[in-house]
Amino acid sequence: ERAAKGEVSVMIGPRSALFTPFQDLGLIIIDEEHEGAYKSETMPRYHARDVAAERARLCRAALVLGSATPSMEAYTKAMAGEYKLLSLKNRAASGSALSSVDVVDLRKEMQVG
Repeated sequence: ERAAKGEVSVMIGPRSALFTPFQDLGLIIIDEEHEGAYKSETMPRYHARDVAAERARLCRAALVLGSATPSMEAYTKAMAGEYKLLSLKNRAASGSALSSVDVVDLRKEMQVG
Protein backbone atom coordinates (compact mmCIF):
# COMPACT_ATOMS: atom_id res chain seq x y z
CA GLU A 1 0.00 0.00 0.00
CA ARG A 2 2.81 2.43 0.87
CA ALA A 3 4.57 1.61 -2.41
CA ALA A 4 1.42 2.43 -4.40
CA LYS A 5 1.16 5.79 -2.62
CA GLY A 6 4.76 6.66 -3.50
CA GLU A 7 5.92 6.52 0.12
CA VAL A 8 8.60 3.90 -0.62
CA SER A 9 11.74 4.68 -2.58
CA VAL A 10 13.45 1.28 -2.23
CA MET A 11 11.79 -2.08 -1.76
CA ILE A 12 13.50 -5.45 -1.33
CA GLY A 13 11.41 -8.59 -1.51
CA PRO A 14 10.85 -12.09 -2.86
CA ARG A 15 9.76 -12.80 -6.43
CA SER A 16 6.15 -11.90 -5.57
CA ALA A 17 7.31 -8.32 -4.86
CA LEU A 18 7.40 -7.84 -8.63
CA PHE A 19 3.60 -7.63 -8.57
CA THR A 20 3.52 -4.77 -6.04
CA PRO A 21 1.89 -1.61 -7.40
CA PHE A 22 4.77 0.86 -7.36
CA GLN A 23 4.57 4.53 -8.17
CA ASP A 24 7.34 5.79 -10.46
CA LEU A 25 9.29 2.53 -10.69
CA GLY A 26 12.81 3.30 -11.92
CA LEU A 27 14.93 0.19 -11.36
CA ILE A 28 14.42 -3.56 -10.89
CA ILE A 29 17.33 -5.73 -9.76
CA ILE A 30 17.16 -9.52 -9.91
CA ASP A 31 20.18 -10.74 -7.94
CA GLU A 32 21.54 -14.20 -8.78
CA GLU A 33 19.09 -14.41 -11.69
CA HIS A 34 20.21 -17.95 -12.50
CA GLU A 35 18.68 -19.34 -9.28
CA GLY A 36 15.80 -21.78 -9.71
CA ALA A 37 13.85 -20.12 -6.88
CA TYR A 38 12.78 -17.38 -9.31
CA LYS A 39 10.62 -19.89 -11.17
CA SER A 40 7.13 -20.39 -9.75
CA GLU A 41 5.99 -24.01 -9.78
CA THR A 42 2.42 -23.24 -8.69
CA MET A 43 -0.34 -21.59 -10.69
CA PRO A 44 -0.03 -19.08 -12.11
CA ARG A 45 3.37 -20.25 -13.35
CA TYR A 46 5.90 -17.55 -14.10
CA HIS A 47 9.59 -16.79 -14.00
CA ALA A 48 10.52 -13.68 -12.04
CA ARG A 49 13.16 -12.77 -14.63
CA ASP A 50 10.51 -12.63 -17.37
CA VAL A 51 8.03 -10.74 -15.18
CA ALA A 52 10.77 -8.26 -14.26
CA ALA A 53 11.68 -7.72 -17.92
CA GLU A 54 8.06 -7.04 -18.88
CA ARG A 55 7.44 -4.85 -15.85
CA ALA A 56 10.58 -2.84 -16.61
CA ARG A 57 9.45 -2.43 -20.22
CA LEU A 58 5.95 -1.29 -19.24
CA CYS A 59 7.23 1.13 -16.57
CA ARG A 60 10.22 2.28 -18.63
CA ALA A 61 12.43 1.21 -15.76
CA ALA A 62 15.98 -0.12 -15.90
CA LEU A 63 16.50 -3.85 -15.32
CA VAL A 64 19.66 -5.38 -13.87
CA LEU A 65 20.06 -9.16 -13.92
CA GLY A 66 23.00 -9.98 -11.68
CA SER A 67 24.85 -13.28 -11.70
CA ALA A 68 28.39 -14.60 -11.78
CA THR A 69 26.94 -17.50 -13.78
CA PRO A 70 24.08 -16.15 -15.91
CA SER A 71 21.25 -18.44 -16.98
CA MET A 72 21.36 -19.69 -20.56
CA GLU A 73 18.28 -17.58 -21.31
CA ALA A 74 19.90 -14.36 -20.10
CA TYR A 75 23.24 -15.17 -21.72
CA THR A 76 21.58 -15.96 -25.07
CA LYS A 77 19.70 -12.66 -24.97
CA ALA A 78 22.95 -10.86 -24.18
CA MET A 79 24.71 -12.53 -27.12
CA ALA A 80 21.76 -11.56 -29.37
CA GLY A 81 22.09 -7.94 -28.26
CA GLU A 82 18.79 -7.87 -26.33
CA TYR A 83 20.65 -7.41 -23.04
CA LYS A 84 23.94 -5.65 -22.40
CA LEU A 85 26.48 -8.03 -20.89
CA LEU A 86 28.87 -6.57 -18.34
CA SER A 87 31.72 -8.75 -17.10
CA LEU A 88 33.76 -8.39 -13.94
CA LYS A 89 37.46 -8.88 -14.54
CA ASN A 90 38.33 -8.87 -10.83
CA ARG A 91 36.59 -9.89 -7.63
CA ALA A 92 35.26 -7.19 -5.32
CA ALA A 93 37.60 -8.40 -2.56
CA SER A 94 41.11 -7.30 -3.46
CA GLY A 95 43.66 -10.03 -3.89
CA SER A 96 41.23 -12.83 -4.76
CA ALA A 97 41.40 -13.99 -8.36
CA LEU A 98 38.51 -15.10 -10.54
CA SER A 99 38.32 -18.84 -11.20
CA SER A 100 39.20 -20.03 -14.68
CA VAL A 101 36.59 -21.94 -16.66
CA ASP A 102 37.14 -24.59 -19.32
CA VAL A 103 34.34 -25.33 -21.77
CA VAL A 104 34.37 -28.94 -22.91
CA ASP A 105 32.49 -30.21 -25.96
CA LEU A 106 31.36 -33.65 -24.79
CA ARG A 107 30.56 -34.71 -28.35
CA LYS A 108 34.25 -34.39 -29.25
CA GLU A 109 35.31 -36.06 -26.02
CA MET A 110 33.05 -39.05 -26.80
CA GLN A 111 34.51 -39.34 -30.32
CA VAL A 112 38.06 -39.34 -28.98
CA GLY A 113 37.15 -41.87 -26.31
